[in-house]
Amino acid sequence: VRKRADDRPFIDPNDTIINGHSYVDLGLPSGTLWATQNIGADSVQNVGTQYLWGHTSAGPEEGTGWIEVPLERLIEYGVTDSTGTLLPNHDAATENWGGQWRMPTHEECEELLANCETEFVTYKGTLCCKVTGRNGHIMYVPSTDDNGCSAWSSSIYPPSNNSQSYTFHIFNPVLIDDWTNDFAERNKHLPIRPVVNR
Repeated sequence: VRKRADDRPFIDPNDTIINGHSYVDLGLPSGTLWATQNIGADSVQNVGTQYLWGHTSAGPEEGTGWIEVPLERLIEYGVTDSTGTLLPNHDAATENWGGQWRMPTHEECEELLANCETEFVTYKGTLCCKVTGRNGHIMYVPSTDDNGCSAWSSSIYPPSNNSQSYTFHIFNPVLIDDWTNDFAERNKHLPIRPVVNR
């Protein structure tokens, strides 16, 4: 496998599988590639495994996540870097899928929403958000509840009381006239949609 100077492997533009997991190129400015399904899902429309933020296995019960822990402590404990982004050993995508797969940052979630069209559709019997890139490529994200689709990002939510992190959230416009990033208590179980960079 050819590698870059920073030891990251080159991604063959004709290949859509990395480390055994498929991705879709939505034509984003950063070149970020999004997985076609969530971690632990056996199909595109399946929600998959749900995690507490900063945990890499589905075991911990709700209420036991990294809540009431300020950024300086997360850094001290080796959970995040200085920007509040999860380090690889606390990133469920990196730990479970390996290679260059990781959880998306808040900025990458914003980029996707700013550069893609979204609509809620029934896909193979499941309510999903259809995400269409400017290049015409499509990704489906299954709904996690009636309000829309949610998944964890790797970024803390700085304005919070040390207990929240950003989520990748797309609101269902049938119920809520808005779609944007959101945030949630870190002790909530949510799925993860990994990303990888060129």
